[in-house]
This record gives sequence, C-alpha cells and structure tokens, in this order.
Amino acid sequence: MWKEFRVFARTAVALVALVCASGCTVTREFTISAKPADAVLKVEGVERGRGPITEVITFNNENDVRRVTASRLGYKDQTITLTRDMEKTNIVIELKPQSKRVTVNVSPVPATILVDGRPITAERVTSTTFDLEFTVDARNNWIVHTVSAERPGFLPAQATITWAAPQTVYDLRLEPMRKNLSISTNPPGAQVFIDGEEVGRSPVELRDRPFAFDIEKNLFVPQRVKLVKPGFDPVETEISWDGGRGEY
Repeated sequence: MWKEFRVFARTAVALVALVCASGCTVTREFTISAKPADAVLKVEGVERGRGPITEVITFNNENDVRRVTASRLGYKDQTITLTRDMEKTNIVIELKPQSKRVTVNVSPVPATILVDGRPITAERVTSTTFDLEFTVDARNNWIVHTVSAERPGFLPAQATITWAAPQTVYDLRLEPMRKNLSISTNPPGAQVFIDGEEVGRSPVELRDRPFAFDIEKNLFVPQRVKLVKPGFDPVETEISWDGGRGEY
C-alpha cells in the first residue's frame, strides 16, 4: 500500500511540474535600452519613451511573448521578442541605418567609383550596384552623399545622392581634361591653326580647350599647332596636356 502511494505521489508531482511548465504564470523583469540611446521604445505598440526602461512582465505560459520595438529617425525599426525563458534580462536593441540600393553607371570608359571620397570598387568598372547607408546629423538632417567616378586623363564626374530622392540609378560621364591656352608668336599676328582649324591670330586666348586621353596608349592625344604669317616660313608643333601648361 505504501509503495503504491509513493508511486502515486511521484506521478502527481510530475504532472504538476508538467502543467506548471506549460501553463503556470511567470513574472520577469527586463531592463531595455537601444543604440542609439535616444531611440523610442514601444512595448506591444505602447510607447514607453527612451531607454533604459524597466519592464516587469508576467508570462501566462511558455508560448506567451512580448514584442519590443525601437525607432529612431535615420534608422530602420528593430523589433525583438521577449520570452519567459530568456536568460538575459539586460536587453540592448541595436538599430541599423536606413539604406537604399543604388546603381552607378560610368561612360565612356571604366573608372573607379567613390562615395564621399572613399573608393568602393577595387577595379575600374562601367557599372556597380551597392547598398548606401543614410543617417541623420545632430539636428536630424539627413546626411547627403556624393558619388564620383575618377580615372587619370579625365575630369572627375560626380552626383549628389539624398535619402528623399526617388532616383536610384545615376549615370556619370567622364569628360576630357580641359585647360586655358595662350598662344603667342614673335612677331605677333600669325594665323593659328589647331588640328587644321583656324582659332585666330596670335596672341590667341582659348578657354577650356579639351584634351582627349587615349586609354589604349595611356597618354593624351597631342594636338597639332600650325602658325602661318606672310613673309615667314610656317611653323608646326605639337601641344598636349603637358601637366596643365597653358602658355605657348
């Protein structure tokens, strides 16, 4: 009889433990904060202000959960789930910056792509797609990014990217290097031709003269200058980028 009672007692305790494991209420205390620290916290949709906050939560059973959401301008909302059996009671919710997918196309030649002056491509490319993060400054103004394409022998091309802009594809065109030219002769008054085109009589001032770059030969394409003046032998010479030199 005593043996049967002990078996019954053990079975009853096991049943109580099983029922309690799945159905008994459990109260837990959590301290919740966020990064950045001024993010607003909501528990089951109810705003609780900025962290750290302390929440005393009663879980009705093992399947009962509470959802906590952290929100901050410039960051993606982040939601975590609190459960009865969580080991940690000090909870930190880390927010990730907002981002959007951007495509940058470059012509007429491949180039290095930079964002805010930092290269994002290891090699020269004609197109690249990447996720660009956006945050806000101390005054909650959205940070503006500058994307640029650079290659020796060409002027850099750039565009401004903002969070609010719906545009996600940016086409950058590299233009030839340009410089101001001053061509003079002794005596003055000679007709000046560049690549067969008359550009005036010396002294000649030309602004923003483009100089093409040959990517196959890796050098600037020279331009042929011819000087003609009655009573004098014609003079021909070549000029190029020449390190930006402007006076000839």
